Amino acid sequence: MSNKKIIILADENYSLDADFTPSHSVEYIQTLDDFSANECFLLALKVTQTTSWTLLQQLRKMPNAQLTPLFYIGEIDERLSSLYDGPLDEKALEIADRINELITQISAEYTHAITYLEQLILSYLFTRKDYLLTGFIDYHVPSGIEYPLVRFLNPNNEEKDSWAFLETMADDGLLQPQLIIGEVQLCPTCQSPALSGAELIRCTVCKSSILKVSLDPNNNKYCPYCQTKFESQAAASESFELKNELPFYRPSFAEKTITCLDCKRQLSQTELLTKKCFTYVITNEGKKFVKGISFKRTYLISDKAPIQSVTDTNKELTTVYSVQALPTRGCFSVILDLTSNWQDKLIALRKLSYYQLTPLFYLGEFITSPELMPLFDGPFDNNSILIANDINERIQRLYFNENNQFIGQYEWFILSYLFTRPKLRLLPQLNHQVTQAFTYPVLDLFGQPQKEDTWEYLQDLVTSGFLKQGAAHSEIQACPSCHAGLLNFTSNCPNCHSVDIQEQQFIHCFTCGHIGPISEFMLREQLRCSRCHTKLRHIGIDYDKPLEDKLCLNCKHSFFEYEVNVTCLVCKKQSMPQDLLTRKLYEYNLDRYGINIITGVRQNLFKELPQIFKFLEFNAFMAIVKWNIKMAKRFNNLSFSLLAINILNTDDLMLELGLLKMEKLLREFFEGLRTVFREIDLCTKNENQLIFFLPMTDEHASSFIIKKIRDFTEKNWRRQEAKIDISLSYVSSHEIIKLNLNENSLLAELHGWKTYEQ
Repeated sequence: MSNKKIIILADENYSLDADFTPSHSVEYIQTLDDFSANECFLLALKVTQTTSWTLLQQLRKMPNAQLTPLFYIGEIDERLSSLYDGPLDEKALEIADRINELITQISAEYTHAITYLEQLILSYLFTRKDYLLTGFIDYHVPSGIEYPLVRFLNPNNEEKDSWAFLETMADDGLLQPQLIIGEVQLCPTCQSPALSGAELIRCTVCKSSILKVSLDPNNNKYCPYCQTKFESQAAASESFELKNELPFYRPSFAEKTITCLDCKRQLSQTELLTKKCFTYVITNEGKKFVKGISFKRTYLISDKAPIQSVTDTNKELTTVYSVQALPTRGCFSVILDLTSNWQDKLIALRKLSYYQLTPLFYLGEFITSPELMPLFDGPFDNNSILIANDINERIQRLYFNENNQFIGQYEWFILSYLFTRPKLRLLPQLNHQVTQAFTYPVLDLFGQPQKEDTWEYLQDLVTSGFLKQGAAHSEIQACPSCHAGLLNFTSNCPNCHSVDIQEQQFIHCFTCGHIGPISEFMLREQLRCSRCHTKLRHIGIDYDKPLEDKLCLNCKHSFFEYEVNVTCLVCKKQSMPQDLLTRKLYEYNLDRYGINIITGVRQNLFKELPQIFKFLEFNAFMAIVKWNIKMAKRFNNLSFSLLAINILNTDDLMLELGLLKMEKLLREFFEGLRTVFREIDLCTKNENQLIFFLPMTDEHASSFIIKKIRDFTEKNWRRQEAKIDISLSYVSSHEIIKLNLNENSLLAELHGWKTYEQ
């Protein structure tokens, strides 16, 4: 720590008291733009009460600064000081030293069992011993309760219900509720705290909704949250109206009927929901997550006594008797004892969100259902730890995002399961207990896909590039109506379609031409025609045996071939054999595009574009293009071009460099490419393609820009260790109008129109 600095953010006239002589070097800065968390031992803020709130939010959202020891200089209210580590004094050095020491104990091993924000909150509480995470009643947030620390540490800007977020962490045993600060009552229909009652005051600085302006010991009025002082209560409040233009109120419930100002429902006091505002501390389980201890445990699910035969000193082995007794947020691996009802336990385990990818081993022998062995990662033996390590390392490479725009949650789990088990294949199993007559057991681990037809569902994943098809293992016939594989084949009479058929030999008399069953021709152990009574001695001369060898007992029709009819046992519809669907049951494994989706390559590929180019979302971009097409049709002197840059080798770059290095490489490429374009040029993205709108640019100018891009790429990005392959294409407004291209055909043309391969 000796090489790190004490950094003080203050105005240029400030300097430390002569009595305060720290051993660390001191650096003064005037804005957070000059702040470097990597060089900081502690940070002290000398700010006014009106700016401290904003600075706190800015600081705690900075990379690597979420846990930096933070102190204040000057007088500050005790309630606001809870967001600091104390005043800058002699004790500050000791406190900062302890915080920095605890920071070193935080595990660098990130697990999907907790989100990034949960990890930040737990780490903050872990490094601040005896710290109480405090919230307050705030009626301008949807839940009515706000926890500022959650807002400050949240790296994203989207709104988050901090009360519900912390309650989930408490339910999972990561946090422990302590004191009840207050409670808020909500509408049971829309969960809004905006209920008719006494008017609420809103601070003009921090925008917090407060019941009244507080008084300090000197009888000065101030906001209890941001500590801003006011000369009068009127100065502290401002008009605050909802979108329905009704005033915002804090409920006093003096009236008998209460009205929700959002959904307008009339309520009684007993109908209201009550939500309590707690303070929270980190639990021992939460501390184990921070230090990476909880994630190293292996759990055995067994009705028997704990086993000792196979252990690893680095991994704790704990025996539990049910799936429900497992930790809520996952563990290193799970062992399932193949005792009674183990299949039910397996299904229950994989339905838990934090255990869908957890390494799973079996203890015992597969006496029944050996086809389900692929659902485990192997037997529990001396190799289990290595296998589990590999699976957990691959889990860390997954891209966890609830709002994944490329793939649904069910598909994400299937692809992730295959990615974390690179040798695993989706294998079919014939199964008479399901309507399709086959299953893929791994798919059943995660429930059922939205499309009930598993075969079509897998083919869709192949078509989308998520999976690739392997060898065919079997084949089934399916009903053309409902696609079920449970079919009944019947042999019918081709004349009356009856199934009452008897197989027997027939005789054809050459003398009279009579054909009948051989039983009609037998007379005292000799063959004699029942019609003309001719004695039949020699086959081929007197008689022969026709091919027809079946007799319908219903209509007496004789025939050679059955008419085969198929009845579906599910939908009861009948079909002919030639109308059945023939489906080959293939094995499947993960394809390159599926790997890119679940590891975040598609999400992160162009994430730097808004900071580099004049970037627009695709729909807004196309709206501008359509408008300019109309303008170009009306005014001949207006022209523009669309230029597309297609990056061809993102998959290869991902494999060679990994996600982080590939992102860095593409960012450098885009930054260099920016010099080719003008300030007025707009950009959007469509899959792996960048599309630029170039106003007042004709075909000749577009060719010149393409030449500049080719020269830039050839000069800087054709190195063997960082090769970027691109293709370039463009289309001018003149060509768009001439060919009458719509949006879809325009995009298709950009994929192949005047393409220049690098």
